[in-house]
Amino acid sequence: MAALGCAALLGAGACGDDAAPVFEAGQQGVPDAEAPDVVEPEEDTTGLEDAAPDLPDSPPQDAASPEDGADDVPSPDDASVDPPEADVPVEDAQAPEDVEPPQPDADEPPPVPDWWEPPLETPAHEWTWVDFPDTRCADGSITGLGINYSPGADKVLLYMEGGGACWDYNTCFGPVSTALHLDGFNARTFDGLITDVYLNSLLFDRDDARNPFADAHIVFLPYCTADVFGGDRIAQLEGPFGQRELIHFRGRANLEAYLARLVPTFQDVDKVVLSGSSAGGFGAGFSWPLVQERFGDIRVDVLDDSGPPLDPDDGLWAHWQEAWNVRLPEGCDGCERSVAAVRDHLTQTMVPGRRLGLLSFTRDTVISAFFGLLPIIFEERLRQACGDFEQVEGANCFVVRGRLHTLLLLGAQNTTADSGLPMWRWIEQMVEDDPEWSQQMPR
Repeated sequence: MAALGCAALLGAGACGDDAAPVFEAGQQGVPDAEAPDVVEPEEDTTGLEDAAPDLPDSPPQDAASPEDGADDVPSPDDASVDPPEADVPVEDAQAPEDVEPPQPDADEPPPVPDWWEPPLETPAHEWTWVDFPDTRCADGSITGLGINYSPGADKVLLYMEGGGACWDYNTCFGPVSTALHLDGFNARTFDGLITDVYLNSLLFDRDDARNPFADAHIVFLPYCTADVFGGDRIAQLEGPFGQRELIHFRGRANLEAYLARLVPTFQDVDKVVLSGSSAGGFGAGFSWPLVQERFGDIRVDVLDDSGPPLDPDDGLWAHWQEAWNVRLPEGCDGCERSVAAVRDHLTQTMVPGRRLGLLSFTRDTVISAFFGLLPIIFEERLRQACGDFEQVEGANCFVVRGRLHTLLLLGAQNTTADSGLPMWRWIEQMVEDDPEWSQQMPR
């Protein structure tokens, strides 16, 4: 449990013997009726003369005189009878040459999905917090998101914050909680984190020429639901001595609320990169199908920092699904039994035509403890997952030796692979669809 506590408290930091200075990253028949018989009228073979009524040569004696209103009575010469209409097949009927059929308006936009809400309007190149009344943190309070809008940008970075996870009374409210921000995440929380932690990291620094998102729109999604952005449940957790605590596992529901405004805001971009660290990395991977479905034709790639899709110790995956009410990808065979099945499903259905990048230390002590695995077993499963990625065009790992946690927040500017390739350059290759982008694993 102490190790799990470290996972929460060092959501953007590190654990292990060679730990570096810590940054806090977790701080959010009816049958057809038979037609009636139709009786066709007999064809009229009489001429027009026969069709006209017999008219007397002169009005009857009691006919009204002109003075009495005879003008209202038609004379024989004025009488006329229309000939019967010819039966003309519909397909042979010709529209007048000067009448153009209606044409659709080429400039008319497609109908707006009914789940869309008004787009966000915020100042350019300035971090702005936006409250979302329909969202909830673990304690039931509302939260929101941070956005830094860049006019004219052709891509957007959606970054999911990390910060541990919990699934029962002991892990959520015990002596050592394994998740952060259970008491809420608001504008004040965001202002402190963005200044003290994230502006010092590569992906948020617009002044760093090595940042592939220097000119992009950047959105920060806080983490305060303890469910790796996968939950949609309000639960009553019971402690060992009858304690009761209400908790909102609403990460998935919050994400849907965010997308209702983010998608209309960024309809003019070419690409979305969905990223996150630790719990946010897991969230990015598991949320990929939802985000891509909502953005439609706009391509969504995933950059997962230290949230490797590995199987935890026996039983944990089932506990997490039940506690959080996880919605698994549609059509994912075996996903309820294994995280590896989720991984295989994503590489088969999401990766073709898109890119998936995973960052990790070989023996991340935070995630290995969270999964209930020895670091050496963690490394074995990590190498297996990366081996599976290598068989799919568009999926690669960048793994470096060590026991630390979160590469993006511990110095992406200075981290290099065994091959000597800087991590920032590897991320740039991924984002720019460079054909040289490749697997980077320590020997």
